[in-house]
Amino acid sequence: MPALAGSIIWARQIERQLDAYMRRVEAVLGKGWESHVDGQKLKADGDSFRLKLSTQELFEDWSRKVILCCIVSHSRFFDSSVLILLIGLEEASTIVDAVTPKVTFG
Repeated sequence: MPALAGSIIWARQIERQLDAYMRRVEAVLGKGWESHVDGQKLKADGDSFRLKLSTQELFEDWSRKVILCCIVSHSRFFDSSVLILLIGLEEASTIVDAVTPKVTFG
């Protein structure tokens, strides 16, 4: 399984567990638990943790790299310095190395 897919699946599983815990809190404390002082703190902690589970940025970064990789691999006249300016030297080197045909002698 690709690392990105594994990360997204893992985050979704944790998010489902968080949802289950919040439903349990509501079952124990009753409707409107978020309006109490302790409930507000618990709700804020849950929301903060949920934000850390967001995979949107991870996915957007991956899709950007895929698009750039396609541009590089399908362009005969592509200047790798443009790619370096767009995403940085380390990532650009990885993409260019991945799509550049390897020439071996012998």
